[in-house]
Amino acid sequence: MGTMKNTLRLLLLALAIPFLLTSVADAQTIERVRPLCGTEGDAVLICGSGFSEEPTVLFNDIEADVVRNSPTKILCRVPEGVAVGPATIDADGATASFDVLEPGSPVVLHLSTKTMTPGLRVFVIGRRLGNGEVAFVDGDSLTVDSVRLHGRRRIAYFEVPGDIAPGTYTLLITNGEGLDTGACSPKVEVVEAGDPTLDDMQPEEQLPGRPVLCEGTNLAPPGLCRVHWTDSTDRVLTTLGLANGFNKVYTRVPHDAVAGETYGVVIDLRGGATTEGTGVFRYLVGTPPVPVISEIRPDAGPAGSIVKIRGEGLAAGFAVTAADLTRPKVEFGGGGVAHEAKVLAVIPGFGIDDDTIVAQVPGDLADGDYDVTVTTSAGTSNAVVFSVKDLPLTVTSMEPNEQGAEGPKRPVIIEGSGFGVFNWVKPSLAVTWDDGDKSLRGYVLFHTDSVILVIPPGGRFDPLPVGEYRVTVITNPGSDEEESAEAGIYTVE
Repeated sequence: MGTMKNTLRLLLLALAIPFLLTSVADAQTIERVRPLCGTEGDAVLICGSGFSEEPTVLFNDIEADVVRNSPTKILCRVPEGVAVGPATIDADGATASFDVLEPGSPVVLHLSTKTMTPGLRVFVIGRRLGNGEVAFVDGDSLTVDSVRLHGRRRIAYFEVPGDIAPGTYTLLITNGEGLDTGACSPKVEVVEAGDPTLDDMQPEEQLPGRPVLCEGTNLAPPGLCRVHWTDSTDRVLTTLGLANGFNKVYTRVPHDAVAGETYGVVIDLRGGATTEGTGVFRYLVGTPPVPVISEIRPDAGPAGSIVKIRGEGLAAGFAVTAADLTRPKVEFGGGGVAHEAKVLAVIPGFGIDDDTIVAQVPGDLADGDYDVTVTTSAGTSNAVVFSVKDLPLTVTSMEPNEQGAEGPKRPVIIEGSGFGVFNWVKPSLAVTWDDGDKSLRGYVLFHTDSVILVIPPGGRFDPLPVGEYRVTVITNPGSDEEESAEAGIYTVE
């Protein structure tokens, strides 16, 4: 009997676990709110999880206007009538703290650095900043020093007092209207100025032409700087960098750096400061992998059409400089002859760890199957097959298929096949919107043999009337070779 009861308990527990997991997964949580303060009408971004399709957001029981939302993010505005002071945000039952400031008060969204040295210029991004003042307030709520805040309402800057003592301070920012940041004043750390150092570079290895982050101390002032790369033969390559004013410089490995070579790196900052006095950092330039093609889309179409090639290492070693042009070579091979395609775009990092190349099929290819390869400085890839042929006119999807009465928010994307090759001078494709009484043409921005990008007819001052429209794709309009295919119903409501 006892064994049967235990078995029953285990069975009930097993049945309950999925519901428990669903309950946990669906629970609403708020992970962060940006910014943590604002005034009536200010935009606020709430990040978390489990939000509903139509979330309700309250500021002290007053409902806010939701601008955009997803299961993990809600963009809303601080509602009118919320009392100035501490407030509670309630998003579908999840809560977070917020501070409501007086109307017109400045709000700090970002500082170029929160660790600063005396004399450093610091940039502020925010709302309603204007020409004002920055007060350095210590832990005893005493104003140690004040400096002028230069700039406009959204971007401004100030210079840290040259004689201020190291320590932790609250920045009380007052704008031109005399209003201050109040409870949302940012805290910063002032440290002693020293010699600039370069301590680390990330990632540990990087390919020529790719971005790299230099980290150190006293990398001031902020703004443009130069990064010198010296190889084993004392040849010096120089790239431009962007310093944040304290501990970071953003730059790139030189395009003409040699893969697998170790370089000595020195940063020259504006004003003459350099990291050379504290040591030269050694950095290994990465070696590009042999390219691998995973797919070509579409895998068939007419000569002259545009294709997208995806894989790994396709753009490795890609560089464009005044002295050097090294694009990946895309070839269509057949009958013992390799036809080079025109590379229209190189997109490193498209997706998670793939590279993408956009290329145009050579216009002089006869119908047939061709082996497509990509060649870089690291070698030649595997081959994938592309069939050169005219495809039948078909439409598989149209997105979006509706708009508001005020006009379209974005162009319409129509997918299918047989759309032909885009011609800037003599268009060979039209897309029409027909309501039964009249047929209007959309404006075709661009198309490939498989995708059309088109703006619906009508504009800001003369939008399409409310109703339903039959959308049709027409190739070679007005000629003996004219063909058409319906794309679907487009609704204006």
